[in-house]
Amino acid sequence: MKKEVFISICGGLIFSLATQTILADEIPRHTLPMSEILKILQTRGYSAIREVEFDDGLYEVEALMRKGFSLFFE
Repeated sequence: MKKEVFISICGGLIFSLATQTILADEIPRHTLPMSEILKILQTRGYSAIREVEFDDGLYEVEALMRKGFSLFFE
């Protein structure tokens, strides 16, 4: 019984990881790499960059400005 439950859980995890990989957004070749996006943000005064994500063809960013303003932009 425990072995069957373990196998079911492992199968579910593998399926969910495979689905995430298949559904992940492809970053087009002409898009700037994330490292360049981070450099641009830092030179423009964004200090605490919390999250950078590529979604629906755009980078989505959560960051703080030096003055402490929280910001989310695409």
